[in-house]
Amino acid sequence: MVTDAIAMVVQCAGNFGTVFVDQSYWQCAVAAKPSQAVWGFLAGGLVWFGVPFVFASTMGLAYLALSAKAGAPLLTDDDVNRGRSIILYCCFTVC
Repeated sequence: MVTDAIAMVVQCAGNFGTVFVDQSYWQCAVAAKPSQAVWGFLAGGLVWFGVPFVFASTMGLAYLALSAKAGAPLLTDDDVNRGRSIILYCCFTVC
């Protein structure tokens, strides 16, 4: 649990650093009209949230469907503790 919190802080700090230091973000903001820049950054923020949310939901539902089809959980507690994820399992099962 503590490592998850540390990973979250590192991820947030890295992503904020990318946005504030990357010159292309600033060039877009300066080149656009203020009203266009506001809507552009709001739309970008919504997509930044939406894409991982949809991907995580899809993987969660895929795990539930595959578990229901198999009649048992696909990943044991030991698998989860070793870092095996449903994403890898779905990729190997579907492909």
